[in-house]
Amino acid sequence: MPLPSRETLDAAARIVLEFQEPAASVIKHTNPCGVAERGTLLAAWQAALEADPVSAFGGVVALNREVDGPAAEAL
Repeated sequence: MPLPSRETLDAAARIVLEFQEPAASVIKHTNPCGVAERGTLLAAWQAALEADPVSAFGGVVALNREVDGPAAEAL
């Protein structure tokens, strides 16, 4: 994996690991496109994506929970 991709993945993971509740982050080129904490992983993903859906395209998604069925379908 190229260094920029590793840096982006690291940035995405560091953000969501700060949250206690289900959280999602979308990062592109180490810049956050959306971050959200909600009651479910699906809701967190949807809120993070809504922040900037255009910039999120092709970005890295990080989640702080194991992906469940509803979140997997949405992703």
